[in-house]
Amino acid sequence: MSWIEEVKEILREQLKVDKIRLIEPHGFEDCYLLVVEVGDDVFLIGLWSGRKALYAKITPAVSAPTRWDCRNLEYTPVGLYAFAEDPRELAQRIKEKFPIVVNISKNVHLTIT
Repeated sequence: MSWIEEVKEILREQLKVDKIRLIEPHGFEDCYLLVVEVGDDVFLIGLWSGRKALYAKITPAVSAPTRWDCRNLEYTPVGLYAFAEDPRELAQRIKEKFPIVVNISKNVHLTIT
């Protein structure tokens, strides 16, 4: 099992999500994107492998650009990063930060002018 699949399965068990889907990278992207549904809320988790660590960005989908990909996720101002040395630790760090991002999502309001 790849480290991506390992993180996905740990999160599926520990976050008690309704649905979690993996979007494979396309083009020159070097990350994977998880789309996580919890009730009526949707969250995006970008997963990268750096030189010395694995890392993730967790953000409410409502605050992300209309095109869900890792490049856009990096530039989305709302969300939190998690860093770790192995997949289990990364999943744990994501789990710790997930409630904060859920709270953020409840306070994000989009205004279209």
